[in-house]
Amino acid sequence: LDFVKQNIDNPVGPYVLYMYKWMFSLNDLRNLHEAMPNELKSAYKILVVQYIKGLEITEPGQPFIDFTQKDVNGEDFTLSSVIGKSKIVILDFWASWCPDCRKENPGLVAVYNEYKDKGLDIVSVSFDTNAEAWKKAIADDNLSWKNHVSDLKGWGNAAGALYTIAYIPQNVVIDANGLIVKKNVPMDRMKEVLNSFLN
Repeated sequence: LDFVKQNIDNPVGPYVLYMYKWMFSLNDLRNLHEAMPNELKSAYKILVVQYIKGLEITEPGQPFIDFTQKDVNGEDFTLSSVIGKSKIVILDFWASWCPDCRKENPGLVAVYNEYKDKGLDIVSVSFDTNAEAWKKAIADDNLSWKNHVSDLKGWGNAAGALYTIAYIPQNVVIDANGLIVKKNVPMDRMKEVLNSFLN
C-alpha cells in the first residue's frame, strides 16, 4: 500500500496495484485509483478500473451472475437452475492443482455434510485444464455434491471472469432470492454465516 502511494504519480504505481490487486480492499483500490493523476498514461490504470468495476458488480447485495458450463459428464449446467431451489448456494472457485484449495476442501466437505439437509447446496467451478486431474481431485477429496463444472481453460475460466476471480480459492454465497450475501468467507467462519441464513 505504501509503495503504491509513493509511486502513485508514475507508471510503477498502477502496475504494482494491478499485479497485486487481490491484496487490496475495494476501498483501497478506489482511493488509490482516484489519487492517480489524470494525465498519467498507463494500460494498468485502465485494467485497475476494469477490476474495480468487476468487484463492484459482485459485492454483497448485488444479484448473482448466471453462467453455463460443462459438468463432469460433459452436460451443460446453468447456475440459475439451482438458485431458489436451495436456501443458500456456495459458489466455490478452486482447482485440483491449487494447494490452498485442497487444504480448504475438508472444511467445505464438513460444512456440506452438516448443512445439506438444511437448505445448502454447493456449485464448484474448477480452474483446471486437465479433466482427469479435476475428476480425480473431486473423488480424492470426497466432494460429494452434484454440481462440479469447468470449461477447462484454467485462469481463462469464463465464470471466473464474470465473478472477477483473481486468486483461488474464493467463494460467493448466494441466497434463495439470487442475491450475493457474502464473499470469500473463511471455512472457519462459514458455519457462523450459514447459521444466520439457515436457522
